[in-house]
Amino acid sequence: MQQTFNDKFSMRILFIFMILGTGYLFLFSFSKEELTIDSVFNQNSDEKLINKVEEYYEISVKYPNTSYKKLNSKIEKFIEREVNDFYDFLKEENIQQDREYQLIITYDSYFYDEYISYVFHIFTDFGGAHPSNQLYTIVYNKDTNKLINIESLITYNSNILNVFSKFSREQLIRNERIVNTSMMMDGTQPLKKNFSNFVFSDNGLILFFETYQVAPYSSGEFQVLIDYETLKKEGVIV
Repeated sequence: MQQTFNDKFSMRILFIFMILGTGYLFLFSFSKEELTIDSVFNQNSDEKLINKVEEYYEISVKYPNTSYKKLNSKIEKFIEREVNDFYDFLKEENIQQDREYQLIITYDSYFYDEYISYVFHIFTDFGGAHPSNQLYTIVYNKDTNKLINIESLITYNSNILNVFSKFSREQLIRNERIVNTSMMMDGTQPLKKNFSNFVFSDNGLILFFETYQVAPYSSGEFQVLIDYETLKKEGVIV
């Protein structure tokens, strides 16, 4: 009788540990495979953070948290896309778990009259010859509650791409980091894709050029500032 009781008690204890162990494994698996960016948010009044470090990858993201719903939605969709794309890459079969992959996003803020602008710097290390550095800008008019992009500027003035191309070439050709003139000329053609990254700053409109756009990777990124007075003279009223 005593042996039977002890056996039942032992079986119950074993059963409890099995349940706890299964639950732990389930939680670990869920956090590993079903992680959403919401689950790693830390936020304060004006900035949100995503920090996650695992054995073979790191995610470090900072982005603004504003008081404008439409602007926040645009920013969060961009961040979610970048994070999800990074996770999709980590699911590929050729991932090497003996090295570290990285996604790092930082940003700079610009304010001019009714415009709020952000430029995001996206650093990704996917194990290639060198890391990737990309740019992404978001511009918002708080008075009209509208997002401003290159299409918006073209709608306002159909000649604006030619203006951007002209002044970009005038400035970049004098930049000592421009080592390939033909590459610069190609990257400043009056095309939407070449001038999609811009912000409104106190001193003027700033155009951003990613690595490889107007110069080799080793030359880095470039900026061109066009002051508002010049834009007005060219018929582009900001």
